[in-house]
Amino acid sequence: MKIIDLQEEQDLDNQEAGNVIIDFYANWCGPCRALASSFTNISEENHFSDDLTLVKVNIDQHQDLAQKFNVRSLPTIIFTSSGKSLKTKVGSLSKADLITMIKSVYDIK
Repeated sequence: MKIIDLQEEQDLDNQEAGNVIIDFYANWCGPCRALASSFTNISEENHFSDDLTLVKVNIDQHQDLAQKFNVRSLPTIIFTSSGKSLKTKVGSLSKADLITMIKSVYDIK
């Protein structure tokens, strides 16, 4: 799994072709930091191949995207494939629950 910290909205547009998890967060959000740690561990442990990308979106810097995706609470995770939203999860998850959800959404064995 690749992790990309969104710099410009164009970066998100460049990721629409594959399986993309969009993580809306804020630096001041405690549950967001816990979730970020889980994502980092999952990536470092190579649980998923590089055809899965995590795009981190700081809502303080990208309020327009937060509005576009109707983000009301943090953290919000949106699972997409080929630019289409598959599932939205609001709130933090444990590492194990996050792995289970990713496998379920993308039908990974």
